[in-house]
Amino acid sequence: MDVVGSEHLQARKGVPQFYRGGDMEALAYRILQIGELGSLALAWAVLFVSAAAALAFTKYELKLSRPAYFLITGLSFLLCAMTSLFALGIQDAIKNDYLAAIVALSYGSLIPIGALAGISAAARSNDAYGTRDKWFLSFVPFANLALLFAASLERPESGIPRVVRSIVLVTLGVLMMGAAEGVSRWVERQAAQAADGAQNDAQLQDKVIRYEVQNNGLEASLKEAAEAIPVPAKLDAITSLKAVEVDKETFRYVYEISDKNANFSSSWQDIMTNRWCKSPDFKAMIDLGATVEGKYVSQDGQQLASLRVSTALCEQWRSQFQKAMEDAANAIKGPTKLDEVTTLMGADYKDGTFSYYYTFALLPRDPAWKEYMKNRWCQTDQFKAMMAVDLDIRGVYTTETNAPIGEVLVNSRICGTSALN
Repeated sequence: MDVVGSEHLQARKGVPQFYRGGDMEALAYRILQIGELGSLALAWAVLFVSAAAALAFTKYELKLSRPAYFLITGLSFLLCAMTSLFALGIQDAIKNDYLAAIVALSYGSLIPIGALAGISAAARSNDAYGTRDKWFLSFVPFANLALLFAASLERPESGIPRVVRSIVLVTLGVLMMGAAEGVSRWVERQAAQAADGAQNDAQLQDKVIRYEVQNNGLEASLKEAAEAIPVPAKLDAITSLKAVEVDKETFRYVYEISDKNANFSSSWQDIMTNRWCKSPDFKAMIDLGATVEGKYVSQDGQQLASLRVSTALCEQWRSQFQKAMEDAANAIKGPTKLDEVTTLMGADYKDGTFSYYYTFALLPRDPAWKEYMKNRWCQTDQFKAMMAVDLDIRGVYTTETNAPIGEVLVNSRICGTSALN
């Protein structure tokens, strides 16, 4: 049994899925991978340092009452939530190499917010404690409540206007905090929807893999991918994926073949090398310098065949295949009479198309002759083998006086993959 038709040989069920430019782009991607707690810690650090810097360069002896400070705190929450909108552009930024700019804007936009928070905290500290030095309490969980609720040293004015003003300021602060929560939840929903479609975005996946490798190293990234592939796995009637191994920069699939009559011929090698070299699932790994290997063993562990693809091996195979096709075309000499009306004059090969040149002694009477020839070629074993390596096969027909009659073109897409098995 020839195993070429087995779908498992494209290894789509065992393809590593990574979803996690330049050095700055890779660094920006690494920052995105520090997790929610890490992101909060980094944002807190930016806000705190910004506040300290702002107070170091300003000496304002401002004072803020509790309601006014609460309002500014609500505004700070809302502004921080607005910076999360940058997250919606992350996928496009990864694909178009401006992720570093997005990350810089996301955290950089916290600098003026931190400055505002620091100056307002110093003013509240000055109002409550007579010194700006306790501003840092604003950035300490629970301790910030002491700064918020501490009474003013100076007795505030009494009366209805003060009460109304306080109510308005606190209400606005609460509304801003509510708006901040709403913005954050909306961004989370939008980000979750975008993440659902990310696995099917080939350009995004390619960039992400490159960042993973640049940050973690090729071998570590391959091992992570191998661990994510479930094994053992039944792939088809005769094939099981038994193991996925990583040996330095080689990513190896170990397949067990149950059919003792499975045929691993030289044509199988050509067909599968062509498929694997063109596979978008393997291309990212190959382009990054990895070698993808398929090891085929019997049920008793005896090796039956192996297949290896890498950038160098694929280029070598393409060069050898190109020369083999050119030699095969040059070996076809004409004129060779095929039947009473058809003569093969010669052939050539160029850019993946193998062309045969024919002359007809008589013009075809049936207007559907092209469709007839196409169906016949789709069932010809010789052409099936050629189409299996993604060749286009073209027939160019002329009269014996070189007047054009027509052309016939077949390939795996036209004939259908089922016709090639």
